[in-house]
Amino acid sequence: MFSSHHLFDISMKTFKIGHVRSLKLNKKNDCISIEGKGTKKAAHFTLARWASFLLCLDQIDDEPRRLSEGEDVVFCMHYCGAWHVSLFRCVDLRKFFVPKDQNTWKPTKTRITLRLHEWPTFKQAAEKLRHDNPSVANFTPCFPNTDHSTSSNCPKCNPYPAAI
Repeated sequence: MFSSHHLFDISMKTFKIGHVRSLKLNKKNDCISIEGKGTKKAAHFTLARWASFLLCLDQIDDEPRRLSEGEDVVFCMHYCGAWHVSLFRCVDLRKFFVPKDQNTWKPTKTRITLRLHEWPTFKQAAEKLRHDNPSVANFTPCFPNTDHSTSSNCPKCNPYPAAI
């Protein structure tokens, strides 16, 4: 059962995910981050990026189960902007870039990883964050907008269209 007493700090809107990782909503309620305590490791989410990432949770959920059943898992999904989520022995949220005059995504050092046993706690924290903060519940990805023809043409969804 989810105990908000140990996982949520009302004054800072911070949820403890694991021993050194937390989910945070900034004071303006317009940016969410997953951060590592005492490190520079982090993933920062704009409103649209957070909403897009949440749409991936069901697909991500299936992968740890498959791993625990002994299946080989190769999972990588682009969720918004230059950010991807992958899974091998952890859930890795990483920013990518496309080098000049190339068309292949390359990983940067900007990332945060969640251990597989932290994933259920992260999901509970994300749900509590949404439930307790109406502005977060109203975050939407940019692709439902009427001026959004395809994600490959949207600079918010895909900052490197040649790499698709």
